[in-house]
Amino acid sequence: MKLSRQHFEFIAKEIAPLCDVYQLDALTEVVRIASKNPRFDSDKFKRRAKESWDKAFIDSERFTCRDEIPY
Repeated sequence: MKLSRQHFEFIAKEIAPLCDVYQLDALTEVVRIASKNPRFDSDKFKRRAKESWDKAFIDSERFTCRDEIPY
């Protein structure tokens, strides 16, 4: 399967946030194998996927710290 830059960017932007942050290495390996691209840059892909994951979860309201304890 021939993947273009747009495919890689879509996977890093849209699919990576659906994975657990600890599964990014596995996702990167799957994309590398599926693309059959000898010039695939794993570090660049992981960096973009991590940025997308951080943007989706760390910056969101879901992970704000709430110190109060309801009784």
